[in-house]
Amino acid sequence: MSKEKKKMQISTKNRIKDNQNQKRDYKIPAEIAARVKNFNFYYGDLRAVKNVNLDIMKNKITALIGPSGCGKSTFLRSFNRMNDEIPGFKYEGEIIFDNRNIVSKTTDLIELRSKVGMVFQKPTPFPQSVRKNIAYGSKIRGIKNRKQLNQIVEFSLKRAGLWSEVNERLDDIATQLSGGQQQRLCIARTLSVWPEMILFDEPCASLDPISTNVIEDLLVDLAKDYTVIIATHSMHQAARISNKTAFMYMGELIEYNDTKKIFEKPDEQLTEDYITGRFG
Repeated sequence: MSKEKKKMQISTKNRIKDNQNQKRDYKIPAEIAARVKNFNFYYGDLRAVKNVNLDIMKNKITALIGPSGCGKSTFLRSFNRMNDEIPGFKYEGEIIFDNRNIVSKTTDLIELRSKVGMVFQKPTPFPQSVRKNIAYGSKIRGIKNRKQLNQIVEFSLKRAGLWSEVNERLDDIATQLSGGQQQRLCIARTLSVWPEMILFDEPCASLDPISTNVIEDLLVDLAKDYTVIIATHSMHQAARISNKTAFMYMGELIEYNDTKKIFEKPDEQLTEDYITGRFG
């Protein structure tokens, strides 16, 4: 058998297996937003996330903590497949969300990313008006009615706590807003496409303390309606706002529990050493 024919057979088998996986019953308990099972992520031959198992609770804030390079941002970005942009990436295991394994090769990434939004460390408003920033996602999903778009803009900005500050500046360029306002604008833009889960990767790292406090209060409020996962370098932030905390070290999940227990009486010595500042 030629090498080309053998490769085609293997590829066909993989597609069949993937389609069968998509048809499996992936139902999880209603209080769980996502279930991670035996999950690994590779950059080429480097295994950056190693055999992680945990449940992300619905309408709660889950904080991912750990030293730089521990895998928390890589793990976070796996929930909406942002890591797919990296050459040589590979997933193993499962992340079950919306009753399907979202790291399957047949996952519709556009649909997934509308359900799992993301806000990055540095605010990234488009160089357009405030209004166009918020309406953009709805427009590419086919919504053209101006009244409906205006309603979406108003709802999203109100939900992000920004409406009262910008309702008379909707046609101003978004990059003219302050850093904290720009970050809330990015949150509003994420909310405009009605996600179920929102990922935050160090969302306050570039903000001043006052803006940080505003964003933290907003995250707590958003968790009433959305599932929130935040990767943060700030243990104080995790302790203040999260319900669950996962401590990661060298790609491994060392401990995952209620935030209060993690910070007051962790089960693992490595967790205690990290949160008490013995290493970082």
